[in-house]
Amino acid sequence: MSNVSRTGMSAGAAIAIVGSLLLAAPQANSQDADSITLNVASVGNQILGVGSVYWCNDTDAANYNPLSSTNSCNFATKDDPLKLPYQESIAATVFTASNANETVDFSVTGNCAVGSDEFDPSGTPTTTTQVAAGGNVYVTALQGSGQCVMTGATSGGGSLAPGTYTYTVNLVPADQQPSTALPSRKRMRVGQRLRLQGTDGIQTNAGQDISWRVLRRSRDNCRIVERGNGAVVLRATSRGRCRVVARAPGIADEWNRFAQRITIRVR
Repeated sequence: MSNVSRTGMSAGAAIAIVGSLLLAAPQANSQDADSITLNVASVGNQILGVGSVYWCNDTDAANYNPLSSTNSCNFATKDDPLKLPYQESIAATVFTASNANETVDFSVTGNCAVGSDEFDPSGTPTTTTQVAAGGNVYVTALQGSGQCVMTGATSGGGSLAPGTYTYTVNLVPADQQPSTALPSRKRMRVGQRLRLQGTDGIQTNAGQDISWRVLRRSRDNCRIVERGNGAVVLRATSRGRCRVVARAPGIADEWNRFAQRITIRVR
């Protein structure tokens, strides 16, 4: 049987050509890139444990394996990026693989600010900053919709080449909170009254006025009385459950609408 392929080339000749190509090819650069580790300290008012949560870059997140017990990318993945509410910040401690004293350059695009200190709402947002390894980087949402992308760049050092990494952030509306505690009374007697708000009213942290409404199924049990001076009073009218809702409108691309139910048993 002939040892010639259908193209007319023998198997030995093909092996020889492949071998010569391998010898002539340039050597690949096997130098590893310097890495960045972001240990998340807090997101908004949520304080996270030291060394327990890591903000993975977009490449690491793309390789996230939910079945792996050692994978640390469950904080943010490619398909489910970090969600940062309007006016809230994420703070992360910066570490690199090359040198504990290295400085990392951060920049951000989109409706976010980045800095080495907590963002001051009365100041001018910055889009670039330098953070020494061991320091904190802060990213703050300036809007409640869309995305922003932070880029971290290292200069490398030793046997490590410079590295550049991106971190995607989804911006979402923030939740409103009342400026003062709402009534928490659980029981009333028929004929009793409960002041829901004083003459100055109640506003949320977004500056929205709170209004009050009795749910339809509770209108036989209680009713709201609005005074001319701005005060609002709840009056118990019959036995049963009185369900009242405090509400405030949302603000597009910034704040979610506010709603909180209060349930009182009328005896």
